[in-house]
Amino acid sequence: TLTGLTVGGGEACALDADGEAHCAERVPSMQPPTGRYSQLDLGAASGCGILRGGAATCWGASLGPTPTAAMSTVSVGEAHACGLLIDGAAVCWGDNSFGQTGAPPGRYASVVTGDRYSCAITVAGTVECWGQGPLVSGVPVGNHFRSLVASDSAICANRDPGSRPVCWG
Repeated sequence: TLTGLTVGGGEACALDADGEAHCAERVPSMQPPTGRYSQLDLGAASGCGILRGGAATCWGASLGPTPTAAMSTVSVGEAHACGLLIDGAAVCWGDNSFGQTGAPPGRYASVVTGDRYSCAITVAGTVECWGQGPLVSGVPVGNHFRSLVASDSAICANRDPGSRPVCWG
């Protein structure tokens, strides 16, 4: 059984029960290094994963140095990535031409990335975005958000199971 399907850059990967990555192998540079992962994410030209134990590793087009602190999750955009440290702080790296790696201080429950922006749900359930574009300025007001999904041009957030998502962009 495969879980954690992720698609990006012409590639698709998923994890098996042992944490090994299985990818379509269409783009050789998008193949993750051998290891046991708890999570993977693919962007336009690079990918990152969280190895069991919390270390992040990235491959493909260079995003610059990957932070060494243990992480619980990672999201890869066009030329940058963001992850959540074990304490809930967001850390981003890679291209910062649009402010997309300037994560505000705070504790977060999840983080997503797009081309020129990043967004996260705080532990209080509010959405915060940084970077450039209408996606950053169109953030919905309120709290109790539980999940985010991002693309190049839109973001959707969901409050409670069964509720309709709120989308903008």
